[in-house]
Order: sequence, then structure tokens, then C-alpha cells
Amino acid sequence: MPPVVLIACTTHPGRRVTVQQSWRYRRINARTRTEPPLYPWIKLSGRWLELAGFEAGQRVRIEVHDGRLVITHD
Repeated sequence: MPPVVLIACTTHPGRRVTVQQSWRYRRINARTRTEPPLYPWIKLSGRWLELAGFEAGQRVRIEVHDGRLVITHD
């Protein structure tokens, strides 16, 4: 496979996404019939991820610091 050539990308215009909500699927107890809880989720996609050095299938580390998510590749 030929080597992947990436353009050096030190900065990129900011992106805005909306935090969505989704149910975490689990078996519903027939007696209590409680709704499964909603959880927030964010989907990140786009060429800008590739330009930042991220590849499909690559594992990443996500750290939480004072209301910020820091995503780095392993």
C-alpha cells in the first residue's frame, strides 16, 4: 500500500456540532417498565480529522479537562 501523504495541519477553523441524546439500549424490566436513560453523544466526521492525522480504525485517547475533550491518537 502506498504511503499516505498528509498536509501539515497545525490549525483548522473551529467546528460546531450539536450534542445529541440517545437511549442506551438495555433490557426493560417488565415489572417497573422504566424508560432507559438518555445519554449525550457527539459524532465527529470529516476530512479535517484525516488532515489532523487521524485514520479510520485507529485507536484514540479521550481525556476530559475542565469542560474540554482532548482527543489524541495512540
